[in-house]
Amino acid sequence: MVKKLFFILISIFLLSSFVVATSFANQIFFDDFQDGTADGWTPYPTSYASRWNTIDDGSGNIVYWADGRPGQDRFALNDFIPSTSNYRVSADVKIVRGESGSHHGVFGHASGVNDGYGFGIYDGDAWGTDDFIILFKLEAGVSTVIESSFYDDKLNDHQWYNIGMEFLGDTITCYIDDTRVLSVSGYSSLGNQFGVLTWGGGTYFDDVTVSPVPEPATILLVGVGLVGIAGARRKLKKK
Repeated sequence: MVKKLFFILISIFLLSSFVVATSFANQIFFDDFQDGTADGWTPYPTSYASRWNTIDDGSGNIVYWADGRPGQDRFALNDFIPSTSNYRVSADVKIVRGESGSHHGVFGHASGVNDGYGFGIYDGDAWGTDDFIILFKLEAGVSTVIESSFYDDKLNDHQWYNIGMEFLGDTITCYIDDTRVLSVSGYSSLGNQFGVLTWGGGTYFDDVTVSPVPEPATILLVGVGLVGIAGARRKLKKK
């Protein structure tokens, strides 16, 4: 009986581990712009569409370039709609022309550009000591800051940062270079669209990625399997 239970627990563990691993590993969307086009991307407002282009960044790498100007948010949303609301959107971001008050990052759980959540790096004083990170909500076109904080490391112009925002249920977790920097709960999805954003300055975007995030219950199942296997092994040893 113990042996049978042991093999059942092993099977549960392997299956749940596979589900978790594939969830984290599988990309449901990726664009590195190396084909020289921005097919599937729609800039907003459309009157500034000419300010979004794919260009060579000077190293032979093709990037999505946003020539932003102060005074209005600029977005580029992708036509692809994830089938799950639990996902992580990230992009490599480089500010090539910083201006005081400009911010640059990613947008998600969105329905158009008037409803959604944005996270990015904010230039407080043209790359001086007042640089910080900001998470905000747009609803019916009205922007509300959810949380912001000074960034420990001074943000540098002409440096790549990987900026990510993860949605799991009503929790939003934000990352810079895979380090968690913000996490808030109680914010439901406003839609499943995603994109990139900039306000002021000039920004390069590259390697835009969307990956599914596994449900907590699936991760818990892995833990239960591990505990059960350990218990079953102890019983087998005693026999």
